[in-house]
Amino acid sequence: MSDTEHLLYWLSHRAEGSWETFSSAVSGIENHEGATFSAGNLARALSEMAHAEFFIGGSRRWAVFCPAVAGLRAPGHAVLVGARTRRITDSIKRSSEHEDVEVTSALLSNGLLQVRLTAESDDGIDAVARQASLSFAPDFALRLCGSLRTVTEMLSDAAPTARPANWGIRSFDLAKMAWADGYLNDTAYEFVPTNGISRFAVARRGHALVQLDKRTAAYAAAYINRIPLLRYQEDCRKLMVPQGAPMPSPMARVAAMCHAAPATADGNWRAYADIPPDVASILMTSAGQTALPPTFPAVRRG
Repeated sequence: MSDTEHLLYWLSHRAEGSWETFSSAVSGIENHEGATFSAGNLARALSEMAHAEFFIGGSRRWAVFCPAVAGLRAPGHAVLVGARTRRITDSIKRSSEHEDVEVTSALLSNGLLQVRLTAESDDGIDAVARQASLSFAPDFALRLCGSLRTVTEMLSDAAPTARPANWGIRSFDLAKMAWADGYLNDTAYEFVPTNGISRFAVARRGHALVQLDKRTAAYAAAYINRIPLLRYQEDCRKLMVPQGAPMPSPMARVAAMCHAAPATADGNWRAYADIPPDVASILMTSAGQTALPPTFPAVRRG
């Protein structure tokens, strides 16, 4: 069992906690190359793979999701998501013995151990999930799309705020797609206290600052300035995201859970592979960008 699997068991036992307790638990974990994981990278991995949510409501709290079997875009393929315990994995394995379902484990590039279920169809996976007293969600990524909030909605609902006195400031550089020290006009800002938690906000042209979380603030600034952050390569079904501007967590989770595969580094970008056009279009719309043009099947004329 990998160290990250032990960590997921610990998170599942705790159910929720502070960022400080999570960071402390991660400090001794090493990846397969012997290097120590960073708490930020491991939190992103756990969030994208639908095991836990971090910085809930702008706080420094985390919580694990309920355990479930998440169906992938390809029928007959699913993974375990949410909380994980030895009882859950053992129950899934026992249940699979009575159905024509194969259960395997694989170490992902982000360091997490993934439990996969493979069958002829979703029916077998649904039966295994029910026997293990877990819910089964076919096409999990598309279901997650239903709960996405658009950047424009979050910008409209954001509470007004002001720059705290005597706090440092960093700005999101829309030209470099990265956070930088100092003040830049009409963008997203991080207000940094001497001690304590940073706050994030975005400047709406002609309006007061409004408070958002870090990722959403960057995307809201890009939307206001009409700068698209996401790119979709339709020929290879790849969604490209700037390294310095990861998508808001719910959006990143949708992309990763299409095939339960984490994003990979691609120069100054992070790439999500094999993203269907319908999901890519939903994500781009959620990010405040123009949706992909619709495609229609060719009509055979006889």
